Amino acid sequence: MLVDIQIMSHGKASFIDIETEIGPDELTVSFQGIRLTSPPVFTGRLTAAGDGVFALDGCLTTGIAGECARCLVSVTRPLEVKVNEVFRPVATQNEAEPDDSYPYEGFMVDILPALRDNLVLALPQRLLCREDCQGICPDCGADLNETTCACAANRSEANAPFNELKKLL
Repeated sequence: MLVDIQIMSHGKASFIDIETEIGPDELTVSFQGIRLTSPPVFTGRLTAAGDGVFALDGCLTTGIAGECARCLVSVTRPLEVKVNEVFRPVATQNEAEPDDSYPYEGFMVDILPALRDNLVLALPQRLLCREDCQGICPDCGADLNETTCACAANRSEANAPFNELKKLL
């Protein structure tokens, strides 16, 4: 996703407004069980910050879906990611003092790596249907958000898997 910065480099403009959709073929990353329900859309601005440095600010929106990590029900929710990144010319980047900026050469800035990185970092590590999800019973498989089961009460102290460890402590 290349942005031509020639007009900003020659001082004819100080920013470029960007609104673009990221196609599925451009996202070559695994989301570990989470899938996107709609193509990510970025709306923002690339601004000249001086000395060949450009700042990318905006918002990346999409939807995500997957299974709850505790109770396995389907979960769908919107995802909004604030993007604030910096691009520097390759010639000015110092390997001895690395920074968090993205490199570019010539008059084209590729914003796709920055958008992809922000999207991946914003995904939840564990997708939950709700914060207080009780999960499922390990014995009978009942959804503890909808019902209660007697498995925990019926489990005898002698059959508890960590009973031997309690004796050691």
